[in-house]
Amino acid sequence: MPATSLDSIEWHDLPVDAISITESGLSLIVTPYDDVTNSYSSRTLRITEAESLELTINGSLSPKDLGELEVFSFDYESGSPGRISGTFGILPGNAGFWKLSFRNAAWSLADV
Repeated sequence: MPATSLDSIEWHDLPVDAISITESGLSLIVTPYDDVTNSYSSRTLRITEAESLELTINGSLSPKDLGELEVFSFDYESGSPGRISGTFGILPGNAGFWKLSFRNAAWSLADV
C-alpha cells in the first residue's frame, strides 16, 4: 500500500489509534488492514495550514468510547497541488458521532 495516497486506504470501518487537534492542525493515526500482509498497519494523516477547521461533537462519551474510535467516512476533494478540503465522520464507540471538516489544507500521509 503506497503511504502517500489517500486512495490507498478504505475510509470506512477504519480503527483510529489517536486523534490530535492542535493550533497547527489535525493528526489522525489510523490502522488500515493490509490484505498483502494479512495484518493491520499504522498510518498518520496530518492536516495542516487549513483555512478553516470545524468540529462537531454529538453524544455523551465515556472513557471506553474514546478507546473505540473509528472513521466511518472521509469525503475529500483536491484543490491546488498538495491541498485538500474534506470532512471526516468519526464514531466514538456507541456514543453518537463526530464531524471534522477542513478547507484548503496541506496534507501528508505516512507510515507510523
